[in-house]
Amino acid sequence: MNDVWTWDFIHDRLVDGRAMKCFVVVDEFTRECLAFDMRRSFKSKDVIDTLRKLIGERGAPKRIRSDNGSEFVAKEIAKWLDTFGVESLYIAPGSPWQNGYIESFNSRLRDEFLEMNYFYTVKEARHLAATSAASLFIGIFPSIIVKVSNILHFQYLTLVYILSFLFLLLMVLIFTIVVSRLGEHNRVLAQEVALLSQRLKIIESSDA
Repeated sequence: MNDVWTWDFIHDRLVDGRAMKCFVVVDEFTRECLAFDMRRSFKSKDVIDTLRKLIGERGAPKRIRSDNGSEFVAKEIAKWLDTFGVESLYIAPGSPWQNGYIESFNSRLRDEFLEMNYFYTVKEARHLAATSAASLFIGIFPSIIVKVSNILHFQYLTLVYILSFLFLLLMVLIFTIVVSRLGEHNRVLAQEVALLSQRLKIIESSDA
């Protein structure tokens, strides 16, 4: 976690044909989407503001991987990253497979969110991204795990294993309680049947 982040822009359009950009940042280890922003255009300041917020919440990564497009080689961004000791990793021109994590995420984002909705304004698109069910795959649950792991100073996978173990214990406990309740119910039912049988015998003997 926080070893290598990868980022990219996705180009899309509003219903009226106006251009719109999506800026995404993904952690290559956890596969969590750390940032997802949508605007008509992005300036160096917009990217820096997003990264500043992320670093403030999670700490700085060791490296950031991206393509070598004009958005990413901006001197202002590179200079700002240097102040945090973040190494910039640029993929070779025309080689998107060298940044496979972000390309895979971008494909899902386009198929499961961008192509499934019509956006009339950027504001509407940003609101829908934040509130729709499609935002679940963008990393809400992993984000909760990562924040908890940061608080408890656990590694991400260690916390996942601990939570999985606790979940298994919870399932065993629930199963034990259900079995115990069923056994108790059967015992009560058996006692009622025996009592009813005794009463029937008493009635039969009195009639005789």
